[in-house]
Amino acid sequence: MKTTEIGFRKTIVGWYNVVLIENGAEYNVSRELFLELTGASKQARAGRTEITGAQLVTMLTDRWTRRIPKPVSAVAV
Repeated sequence: MKTTEIGFRKTIVGWYNVVLIENGAEYNVSRELFLELTGASKQARAGRTEITGAQLVTMLTDRWTRRIPKPVSAVAV
């Protein structure tokens, strides 16, 4: 089963900013969904973990998940 490595940081409001390690895409994910899919501890503030392809699809298609756009200055030319 293929897995995807992600990095995460808990936000001040309790949601998680999730970064896909392979391409750097960043998403804001609800606390409940993140904890359910990753099995991370409620006390986790930041880290890295792996999720399955099915978990990734669930995370990215959730109605509350939002992509965090990168500033134009951060885009390589």
